[in-house]
Amino acid sequence: MSYLRTPILSYIILIFGMSIMGCSSNGTDSRDDDANGDIDTDQSGTDGDGDTDSDGDSDTDTDTDSDSDSDSDADSDADADTDSDSDADADSDADSDADSDSDADADGDTDNDTDPPTSCRFVDIIFSIDGSGSMDEELEALRTTVFPAFAQAITDNLNGLDDFRIATIDGTQTPANFHTRGAAEECNFHGGNSWIESSSPLLDEEFACVGDLYRDDCEGDNEQPVSAACAALEPPFIDNENQGFLRNEGILVVMAITDEDEQPDPQMTAVPLFDRLVATKGDVKHIVLVGVGGSSDCSDGAYGEADEAVMLKQITDMFIAEERGVWWDLCAGHLEDGLDEALDIIEQACDDLIVIE
Repeated sequence: MSYLRTPILSYIILIFGMSIMGCSSNGTDSRDDDANGDIDTDQSGTDGDGDTDSDGDSDTDTDTDSDSDSDSDADSDADADTDSDSDADADSDADSDADSDSDADADGDTDNDTDPPTSCRFVDIIFSIDGSGSMDEELEALRTTVFPAFAQAITDNLNGLDDFRIATIDGTQTPANFHTRGAAEECNFHGGNSWIESSSPLLDEEFACVGDLYRDDCEGDNEQPVSAACAALEPPFIDNENQGFLRNEGILVVMAITDEDEQPDPQMTAVPLFDRLVATKGDVKHIVLVGVGGSSDCSDGAYGEADEAVMLKQITDMFIAEERGVWWDLCAGHLEDGLDEALDIIEQACDDLIVIE
């Protein structure tokens, strides 16, 4: 029987060698039981990717991309978008909304509300105030109540606003430079300009100083608050003492306050005075006029006597028709109560702003 030993022994050796090498039943790779040439354990024999899973790529996860996480995109952050953060949106800011800021809403600003930011970044405000002696009570209210509330309300309600600035002028055109001192002393504004900047750490104190109107340099009639604001924004004053105040990319707000009526010099009707104010910005939509005067004659108003401000009301009504005006009756007093309406109009103007280059 010796002639049978050699082929039988050879067959045994062959089978033993194959088992050591871990060859599959089809005999074409070395360590798994498929025929795809890799070391995974799938049975399809169709991926051939060289890793230990069966998804057809060269990483070690179970998805079909080439990274090492288990999602279906090409990054390694374990979500389904194509950025490198760990949320499920398509931006790279690591929050769950679709904008590129760092909060959790989608309005494009960095607060946590859903209100869109306003279009305008700046608000330039002029308080143009009748400086006659009969206005003492109104001036006291402005300094102590109205201005602090107004400044705080603007800061709290206008999303996206970078800053605001406030200039103060008495209601005369000669001269029409902004006031830098009060009746008692120089105000020394923190920003070093002839107006108050919202960034000042002494905002209320500075307005209290300048709101105590210095009247010794006034020439002519003080009851011209709209005319005075126009003159302040026209040559020569806008090119000299008031230069740099008015910003092209901002909203202009004029608060015109008198206990009599607008008495322009030279005499004119409401229409050309409206046009004159609009010309300072080039577009009525970029201006808000807050007119404060008597809706009728009153002798026992909250701040004493006031005459009906017919022309000031007419001018204000023209801005109201453009959704850019607010009227407040001086006889009713409580000037601070008109702030909410004024802020609504200012915010609308900001939302609608289209910058004129």
